[in-house]
Amino acid sequence: MLDSEQIVFIRKQMRKDKINVNTIDFFLNLLDKFEVTDEISSTSDKLARNFGRSDRSIQRYVKSLKERNYIFVKPIWNNNDPDKPYITRNIYRLTPKSRQLIEKSIHRLDIEKDIFGVNY
Repeated sequence: MLDSEQIVFIRKQMRKDKINVNTIDFFLNLLDKFEVTDEISSTSDKLARNFGRSDRSIQRYVKSLKERNYIFVKPIWNNNDPDKPYITRNIYRLTPKSRQLIEKSIHRLDIEKDIFGVNY
């Protein structure tokens, strides 16, 4: 789990990419789920209920994060009826860019602890 200093660092870096504050909050909440697994399989409706947002808001957050290469989304289609295929759920994964951002936040804090001699 990320500590508060890492969260602040990630927020600042994502703000440089001109990402909306609500989208950043959504991403940070997703990061908590990614600590347990490498991928999340869900619908935007389920995510909306989990995060207390509307389905449309979740779709906007996901679109914004995809466009800026923070998450990868793979749709899973229902092919039972070839005339009417639809997406049953999505699989969400972190991209190398987001993993690098997380590692950078951890590494940066370790360097500061060494410089200032702070032991936590």
